[in-house]
Amino acid sequence: MDHLKLLLAGRNVSLNRDLSREEAARARTWFPHARFIAEHFAEFDYLRRGMMHHAPGTSGRGVDVRAYLTDAGLLLPRKGTPQPAGHDADMFLRGQWLEEYVWAAFLHAGADAATFHQAIHWRVDEYEGDNEIDVIARIGDRLAFASCKAMRPQPNAAGSQNYRGALVNFLNEIDNAQDQYGYPWDSAFLFTTTAFREDEGAARYGSLFGKARALDVYVLGLEDLPWRRLLPYMTKVVQDLRTEEIPLLEHPVHGAGMRRESA
Repeated sequence: MDHLKLLLAGRNVSLNRDLSREEAARARTWFPHARFIAEHFAEFDYLRRGMMHHAPGTSGRGVDVRAYLTDAGLLLPRKGTPQPAGHDADMFLRGQWLEEYVWAAFLHAGADAATFHQAIHWRVDEYEGDNEIDVIARIGDRLAFASCKAMRPQPNAAGSQNYRGALVNFLNEIDNAQDQYGYPWDSAFLFTTTAFREDEGAARYGSLFGKARALDVYVLGLEDLPWRRLLPYMTKVVQDLRTEEIPLLEHPVHGAGMRRESA
């Protein structure tokens, strides 16, 4: 983690807190639950919306998911509205599960270090501010910035335009973060629970993927989140980033004019 923080410092960025051993240990313990949610998200989302809007959310859909989460100790064993079993469970179920899942994916895929749910402090000349970054990973001397958005798999009939607009905003947001906090060789990722494929396999939001390609942002949706798909993909991405040569540029860690070798 020290090297990750050193690379951020070279970009005039600092973490407002360290990921504690207790948080990391809890995230590892709850990883199977994050994986379960990723692989049953449509049913979980029905339950989650019931929890957030104080409605039962278990009529037909979500019953098995509720039973799993109750057995896991994340929901209280009560009838009626689902209730998280404490603050950590509440944060996890509202969306932090995806951050922790992506954090685990980077580490399992071979990243050297990673942190999640971070507030960062930045400085540019006399200006400074604070922003949130869901996941930051280090791969050699490269950083990867990831935004994790747990949202409805697809819009309701009335909200299609707003939904599409939100996806574009999320894409721009993480691209801007990489531009501000990173170097050209760093990477940006958008992980979302959006279903990017129609039932017959046709792609939704082609223009979004075109823009992502132009911005060089990796975009992964609901179909990519099952572990059997996500881990091989992320392993390939991490390997490619590790072996890709970084150009000759002045660097605050390695000094001016040094060509940095791949890790």
